[in-house]
Amino acid sequence: MKPTSISRWAVEEFGGLAHHAGTARRWVQMAAAAARRPAGTVPAVFSSDAARKAAYRQLERTTLRPQQVREGPARASAHRAAAHPFAYVPVDSTSLTLTDRPRSKGTGPLGARKFPTRGRLFMTALAVSPQRVPLGLADQLSWRRTERVARKRHNQRPFQRRESRYFLTLCRRIHARWRAMGVTARPWFQVDRGGDMHPLLRWAVAHQVWLTVRAMHNRRVIDPLGSKLWEAMGRRLPLTFVSVWLPATETRAARQATLMVRAARVRIEAKEWSGSWTAQFPMGAVLVQEVGTVPADEEGVEWMLLTTHPLDTVEDAVAVVRGYTARWSIEEFHKTWKSGLCAVEDTQLRSAEAIDKWATLLAAVAVRSEHLKSLSRAEPELAASAEFSPEEIESIVLLREPKAAELKEPLTLAKVVRWIADLGGYTGKSSGGPPGQKVIARGLAQVLPAAQALRNLRKRDSAKKR
Repeated sequence: MKPTSISRWAVEEFGGLAHHAGTARRWVQMAAAAARRPAGTVPAVFSSDAARKAAYRQLERTTLRPQQVREGPARASAHRAAAHPFAYVPVDSTSLTLTDRPRSKGTGPLGARKFPTRGRLFMTALAVSPQRVPLGLADQLSWRRTERVARKRHNQRPFQRRESRYFLTLCRRIHARWRAMGVTARPWFQVDRGGDMHPLLRWAVAHQVWLTVRAMHNRRVIDPLGSKLWEAMGRRLPLTFVSVWLPATETRAARQATLMVRAARVRIEAKEWSGSWTAQFPMGAVLVQEVGTVPADEEGVEWMLLTTHPLDTVEDAVAVVRGYTARWSIEEFHKTWKSGLCAVEDTQLRSAEAIDKWATLLAAVAVRSEHLKSLSRAEPELAASAEFSPEEIESIVLLREPKAAELKEPLTLAKVVRWIADLGGYTGKSSGGPPGQKVIARGLAQVLPAAQALRNLRKRDSAKKR
């Protein structure tokens, strides 16, 4: 039988697991099962006792470390990125809230100390194509916070003790891996304000790595007027205007926004909080401000982007602005991973390493789901067979029961994803936009078991004929 789309993906993600062939084969089986029945707990993913026991053995093995598991998806995403001249690599952190009353699972405190919850923190990087289609999990790392309350303010701690240091750790690791693998595509790291720190900026400048960071600190700019960053850029004449779709957030309604762009090369000064150390280095600065009609109860968008990407032309400045919007793909991934399709916070595993390995497996599944959603928008005319197996397409048709006229036309990826969303309850009336991850996930929950049933039926029929 021709491999299904899920089994091909599972082999790409975990078939090269750096341990031995038996371990890789078991992780391929686990990944395929998790993609067909995504859920937050092991019993919900694996239907048989034998499969569950095998999964628990792999997750609890002390000889297989979480970073070895992460290496498989990281290398797979690098191979996919090699087909492009560059790939966006949004990097962001999030926390997984986990139940741990006896404090024995390797968790730490989260949130405010007076409202204690427990869990683990994860820093994740995705590889995203220039067309904004997620290619895979570029890398991930995790840690827990200590129980002791920090006595110093965050900006007064040594860099080695700040959680923001993991931005630099992850970027370095991805850059080194891609170079070691001979990947010619350039990673273009996209980082929010939490990563605005001079060690990351200086590393990118020194190694000629493309990096865009949304600035949080109003640093001094080395110019005759002795200005600060916002003041110096505010004096620049507008370079161009860009229209960008802003997705909805907790504090912002979704809208098409017009952004005024100012850009320049500047030399900024960075220093430690004590003033005992200073450094100066060149950066590109792009000031983005929303103009036009803004809802009365909201503030217009304003971003100060520091970048090592060239800023020689207007097109370069626009590319930096649009590149930063690729960072939103990791926020969509977090929703799918945590509260949507995968519900990783439901896990009941009992050790930090088991939790980390399970979280990585579900992260790979979440990225695959985001890839499908984004690809159907970026390349709607792509043949559905590029992403779905024949059994999956047949199951979609049988469940959706489209009209005969609809079946006469080629089955494109956009059409099949729309049918899946219809099965998940999509009507298009609430947002008017393309199907989102929730309705696609609900539709896939019906399609994938039906496709597995078709495969099993055909295996049985084939065995009878023999």
